[in-house]
Amino acid sequence: MNAENSKPTAPVLDGASANPPDRTTTPPDRPPFASLAVVCLYGVLTVSQFTVAIPTATRYIDALGGTQTLAGWVVGATAIATALMQPLISIPLKRYPLKKIMLVLCFVNALGAALYGLGDVGGNIATLLVARAIQGSVSGPTYMSTYVTRTTSTKLRSHYMQFIALAIGLGYGFGPFNGAALIGICNAANLDGKVFNAYTSPGWLWAFYFLAAAVAIGVFMIEPPRPDLRVHRQESTEPVPWTRVLCAWPIVFAVPLNIGSWDVHTALLGEQKFGWSLVSTALYLGGLNLIPVPTALLPVSQYLSDRRGSVIAFVSFLASTVFFWNYGLPTAPWATMYGIGSVLLLTSAIFAKSFSWALVSKQPPPEHRTYVMACNGGVYMMGRGVGAVVAGYLTPGNDFAFFLVGVDAATILYIVAMWRFLTVPDESSHPGVRRA
Repeated sequence: MNAENSKPTAPVLDGASANPPDRTTTPPDRPPFASLAVVCLYGVLTVSQFTVAIPTATRYIDALGGTQTLAGWVVGATAIATALMQPLISIPLKRYPLKKIMLVLCFVNALGAALYGLGDVGGNIATLLVARAIQGSVSGPTYMSTYVTRTTSTKLRSHYMQFIALAIGLGYGFGPFNGAALIGICNAANLDGKVFNAYTSPGWLWAFYFLAAAVAIGVFMIEPPRPDLRVHRQESTEPVPWTRVLCAWPIVFAVPLNIGSWDVHTALLGEQKFGWSLVSTALYLGGLNLIPVPTALLPVSQYLSDRRGSVIAFVSFLASTVFFWNYGLPTAPWATMYGIGSVLLLTSAIFAKSFSWALVSKQPPPEHRTYVMACNGGVYMMGRGVGAVVAGYLTPGNDFAFFLVGVDAATILYIVAMWRFLTVPDESSHPGVRRA
């Protein structure tokens, strides 16, 4: 590690130096803890706003005259909108400080959440779709991955990408638990008005959460350094290695196909096959999401390369499908067996995401990394949305297991076939970036 990287650096106020901290060419080894924590908090909220609606989506849509299929679209609309916006967000990421961008995102998310809360007042499904699309347009993991990319050396990036996976895992569980609490509170207090009820309350609560997150980001987030693109343009004309990036993206897409479909399927399974209440289903969904979260802190990236880690994770995905078939068991043992498979699937997703994202982030030279990672976030979130939509068309039980077997087996074969293309260039080949 370079001697200069080991010395603590004090933040410099804008205008106090000819070289402000967001124009440096070499990222520090690791980000400040409090700053990383509030960035991950934003990630928890964007993911949980996706999952908090899952337990009540079918009932909400039914109350507005829709069907189960439309419920899948309402859930998936957030992720699809996120995916479509990702290639465009590289523009503001290159031009404006990340902290200011994230503050704006918090306020827009709060607006979308409030509109979701007003869906019952409008009385039409279009309101919910617009609200979810607004939230999705300013969400996604790219902001977190950009922060990690700008604050870590390449050597440590795979490790800190696991913190992104940790935040996402917490979000998956935080949403359903909050949904269960809101359903219980609204039922106990007879809160069933048009503006505030068990279906609309997630919107109002998340509007409050995002306003609180804006305050936390304003206080604790430290603006990360940005590569000096002028220097890189002068020193390098190296293009993006699109062959390796494009080869990695099917893996990035397949990870959320598993998770997006599992979320919606689990909610449908709890209500339609297990015969559970909304509260019980939400608690089951939230609990399963949280159990594997601590595994995100395991330093597996120190022992496995990104491509080997990815293939092992998908083998684990495939193994989890054994527990998802309908073997004709009574509800209790069926729910237990399904829960075991779910924990294995979710644990696999944590590592599959961190390895596949790290693999992509190491491909482009610094001057192109922001754009490539934004597109990468779009690929990931499109998989999330497609998974949720597909689950709405599947009958709970064996149809879901068939779907996952096909996805995961195909991905394993793909990784093996493309093995020689899933490589990482030597860091020294990127001018302007020092070897860690």
